[in-house]
Amino acid sequence: MIMNNIFHFTFALAAALMSGPGAVSAYTSDYDRGYSEGQQKAKNIWKNKDGGNCAYISKFEDQVDDFIRTHYWYRSSDYYATQSFDKGAQSGMKRVLQQYQTQCHDDNNHHDDDVD
Repeated sequence: MIMNNIFHFTFALAAALMSGPGAVSAYTSDYDRGYSEGQQKAKNIWKNKDGGNCAYISKFEDQVDDFIRTHYWYRSSDYYATQSFDKGAQSGMKRVLQQYQTQCHDDNNHHDDDVD
């Protein structure tokens, strides 16, 4: 009986140790989930609102900022996981915005080269 309890305790302890920092990395963090969601939301706004037209890139920037303010703005009193998710979502949206700004800038510069 005692040996059986020791075995179960040892097994439970080993499982707990294995679920330490190395095992935690297998799970997606709140920040990462927010980042992915933010990227997807920004891509949807870009595609659906103005059809991905570079002529409206400044409008897209306003739309991203508005969406962040209305959906991913956190208060210091919010639960930590909520803050982490919202920070990730903000970063994800801003990253997509930067990508489209760069793409539109490069497209404009490329077209200017063709005008010669």
